[in-house]
Amino acid sequence: MKRLLFSFLLLIMIVGLASPYFTGLQAKQEFTKLIEQPFYAGLTLKETHYTQGWLTANARTVYQLSDVNVSDDEMRQRIIFNHHIRHAIPPHFTTVIESTIESIPSELEMQATGQQFQAHWQPATFSTDVHWDGNVVSRYAVPDVAMQRDNEKIHGQALTGEIRLNLRTQQMVNQLSIPSLEYGNSHGQILFKGINLSANMQDSLLDLMTGEGSLQIEHIELQGDLLPSTRLNAVAIRWHNQVNQEQLTLTVHSQLDQAQTDEGHYGPGVMEFELSQLHLPSLRALQQQIKMANQWSGSQKNFMIMGAMLQHLPQLMASKPQLTIKQFYFDTPDGRTQGQLLVNVQSHPAGMAMLNPQAWLQAINGQLDLSLPKTALQNLIAVLLELPPQEFANHPQVQEYLTQWVSKGWFIVDQDTELYKTAVQLQQGGVTVNGRAFNPSEMRI
Repeated sequence: MKRLLFSFLLLIMIVGLASPYFTGLQAKQEFTKLIEQPFYAGLTLKETHYTQGWLTANARTVYQLSDVNVSDDEMRQRIIFNHHIRHAIPPHFTTVIESTIESIPSELEMQATGQQFQAHWQPATFSTDVHWDGNVVSRYAVPDVAMQRDNEKIHGQALTGEIRLNLRTQQMVNQLSIPSLEYGNSHGQILFKGINLSANMQDSLLDLMTGEGSLQIEHIELQGDLLPSTRLNAVAIRWHNQVNQEQLTLTVHSQLDQAQTDEGHYGPGVMEFELSQLHLPSLRALQQQIKMANQWSGSQKNFMIMGAMLQHLPQLMASKPQLTIKQFYFDTPDGRTQGQLLVNVQSHPAGMAMLNPQAWLQAINGQLDLSLPKTALQNLIAVLLELPPQEFANHPQVQEYLTQWVSKGWFIVDQDTELYKTAVQLQQGGVTVNGRAFNPSEMRI
């Protein structure tokens, strides 16, 4: 009996001592899966160094920024992560990964201008729990960030967020919060306060994350030379995308509670648009070839983009994609601006004709219905005339064009609401405005 009890206790000790080793192997497998997941957007994994201990492990991963404008790998910026892994030990079956950024380029190359931002920030931290049922919870924090280049500056307060990922179902829930983000240059500045982003996405069969998300901003402050001081309150954007039989549909709903300027208060405003019947495989192939073309410059780049369009646009247009602005309105003290828009592709040009804008006018049908108060129409004319804001209402050319457009029937004044209304239709290359054939020269500014 004693021998049996001793053997049993010895077996328990062997299992207890060996379990950290085997759970360490499992932790390494889970870690490898995790670092290759698509939510490391914009980064390509280049190196991994993993050192396994008895109860813990350490790892080092090197990522490379996927900048398509740079063809030489050595020129691309690299980001290095250090990871400390605590193995899952029964009965918890949870691997905890504490990660920090060891190094990040202090100078971010701006390929479009050839200039550089001087960046100052502290390392970001990540804490990730990997459960053996396939669920991953990662909490991250990025301290204050400051970047400057000549007269431009960017400053962001500490960013915090959480990602929940199921490695088996490929479902990801992401939440992100930024107290404030500011950008300024010699012409003005823009300040975002209370940024909150959330998304619930699912990896689809066509290598696209589908689902829904939202962006909410408490307020936005704008100051500058080209516009009066403006404050936008309660900005919200919601989006949803789905794929059905290789056809992509994207719906975006945006709203603004109020806009405040020195001249008064405006709002609320709402716009909802939908882009549907997009052939996803053709769209992805076109994007990939344009991405490759951007590694080149000059005539070689233009030639490659033209070739990609000639190859993939026919299939993309064959599904007859459609753009719809389902709802749009914006309230002002003088009345509401509102409208609807429908644009769809009925056919598509063939061969080199696809590069001819006139051929596309023959292939696209569209309908625009718009009504707006007089002041909004005057402001639109002033913008087209490139007048300074202080001359929008009183400039003689504004009234001249307004009178001309009404006399020619391009806008009709509703006697009950005093709103200016127009209905524009595009069909088989012909344009009509309020039922009359449209001559662009008569409306030219």
